[in-house]
Amino acid sequence: MTAKQTPTVFDQDKPKTITSCGVKVTLSPAVFDDWRIVEMIADMQDGDNTSPQLLVRFLRTLLGRDQYERAMRELEEEDGHLPVSRVTEFLTGLMAGIDPNS
Repeated sequence: MTAKQTPTVFDQDKPKTITSCGVKVTLSPAVFDDWRIVEMIADMQDGDNTSPQLLVRFLRTLLGRDQYERAMRELEEEDGHLPVSRVTEFLTGLMAGIDPNS
């Protein structure tokens, strides 16, 4: 007998669109078949979730270059300042959209 798993974006075969902080992004399910993403998620779950380098690499890999750059532009304030707290809030919203059961 096998245990029933709760479906998440990892189980789907189609892109998933998530809106966080007013920024809409589309994630390909293929991105979760990338060992680098799995390693970064493991590092964040192991407590390395405050490393700026890890967070930047994770977002760039997750979103891809074009979506990453567009998201950062959309998160900027009118004066061009991009608050870390805003990016963190965006990432938190993305993670909740990826797996609402976590």
